[in-house]
Amino acid sequence: PRPYTEINEFDKNTDIELGELGWVDLDQTGPVASSLWGFPVTMVSDNDPAVIDMADIRYVGMDTDGYLIYPGFAMWGGQHTLQPYWSEVDL
Repeated sequence: PRPYTEINEFDKNTDIELGELGWVDLDQTGPVASSLWGFPVTMVSDNDPAVIDMADIRYVGMDTDGYLIYPGFAMWGGQHTLQPYWSEVDL
């Protein structure tokens, strides 16, 4: 019902060996700038045709600052709302 921000990938290096660095360059358009955080990917899941893309987990990532663990989840489909109307991830 309202405008939303779109993020598109335009360059990447994700095929890396241990000890090397990778990157993803993103281009952002829309009314509100997004705050993005990167997480090392710990799980990759194939797209399940029996589950709608907005509720189908694609990546799970985790990071830590030595005191807390920060999980991150990415679905196959985008959601244009901050509310979990389409899916919920319980950790």
